[in-house]
Amino acid sequence: MGADAIAPKVERFEMARGLSEAARRELFDRIQQMEAEGYDFEAADGTLELLVREAAHPDARPFEITGFEVTTRMTGPDQTQSAASVSVRIQEAIFAASATRTGPINALDTVLRQCLSHLYPAVARVQLTNYRMSVLEQDKGPAAKATVIIDWRDGARTWSTMGVSYNIIESGWLALVGGIRLELMRMGETDADVLCLEDNSWAV
Repeated sequence: MGADAIAPKVERFEMARGLSEAARRELFDRIQQMEAEGYDFEAADGTLELLVREAAHPDARPFEITGFEVTTRMTGPDQTQSAASVSVRIQEAIFAASATRTGPINALDTVLRQCLSHLYPAVARVQLTNYRMSVLEQDKGPAAKATVIIDWRDGARTWSTMGVSYNIIESGWLALVGGIRLELMRMGETDADVLCLEDNSWAV
């Protein structure tokens, strides 16, 4: 998608109108790069909104992932369980959690919320309503790049986020983190503390 096609999609977000020319170019470059990787912003409106919000608030750090792990094991005939652990940094604090659920996305969603709920209890209102997987480069079979789209709602809005990776678990994880991060960025409109803005006032 060229710049002429990207501009109308970006401009529908009010926060995009205040972007500097340099920030706008950087945003457009990022969108084009992600499209080349396989992202579809027609299907993942939430991912596009997140990119715009990050361009408008480049110093925002609601949370940063410091690590994640998920494993799946057979527990019986036609039965499996997935165990996940996640650690995040919020400002200077590290929060970690682990849980076992029936599937890897469920387990990762559970522990990510557990980590964030210490400071952001409102993440509980964000509901994951659907997720679906497809493959790019279909001629590569199981070695193909995978895309995962997750649908969300928070009682007032619905949106979708997307992850792309050769690792299907990572694809789901990227879509999952993007959906939660977007909701926190939105919360930052009324509570600037949520954005955890980095203090770069010392920089020359």
